Amino acid sequence: MANIKKTKVSAPKAPARSAKKVLTPLDNAVLGDQELCAGLRALNADFGDLCIRASGEAYAKPLIPQKTKVMITLVVDIVEQIHGKPFENHLAMAVKQGITQAEMEELLLFMTIYAGFNKAGTYYMPVKEFFTNLKAKPAAKAKTSTKKSK
Repeated sequence: MANIKKTKVSAPKAPARSAKKVLTPLDNAVLGDQELCAGLRALNADFGDLCIRASGEAYAKPLIPQKTKVMITLVVDIVEQIHGKPFENHLAMAVKQGITQAEMEELLLFMTIYAGFNKAGTYYMPVKEFFTNLKAKPAAKAKTSTKKSK
């Protein structure tokens, strides 16, 4: 018998996968917000995962911009009278999308007409407090870092 060389035939290599993109809040206001996701899971792991999957999928749809989706969420909060931590979380999401205090106050004014004076009116103070606290945080951090550097 002739001397036959055996050669290994290997399957073609799969194309290299690109690294999975890390989402930011601007990509997906839910899935890209690790602080929000951690907070939801801290309430209850199953509840948090359900909220993250369902709302993350809705926020992943491409046609409506993230900022608009968050504004719609705030409108629903006003109509349904959702106060406290859920509203604060939605307001924090909105700020990460670039919503200003002036825009939020204009949204409240607009909702006064369409949801009612009493419904929209109950949000002016929480919005004002939220933005006041937001402005105070950088000042507090600056004072802390100044003390540490001395």
